[in-house]
Amino acid sequence: SFNTNLSSWSTFAENNTTSGVSLTREDNKAKMTIANGGSRPYQVQLYSSTSLQEGVTYVLSFEVSAAQERSFQAMLQLNFSPYTPLAQKTFT
Repeated sequence: SFNTNLSSWSTFAENNTTSGVSLTREDNKAKMTIANGGSRPYQVQLYSSTSLQEGVTYVLSFEVSAAQERSFQAMLQLNFSPYTPLAQKTFT
């Protein structure tokens, strides 16, 4: 949730391929400003590290908007090598 703060959220920008990534909160929403998004889906990320419990059902919901048309990918994955994806979907 972005209703109170962004303390459990972080950004990642792959070196030498992206620049100018900032994260702020406006109107209870997370706002990422990205100067150069790179050419691969993983090069700029908004992420939160959360422990999941086996046998529990989780619901992920969000709304997304952009200043210009682009696709993005939502993914649940391990946050350490080998970064195994548990679920992913690309939105256009």
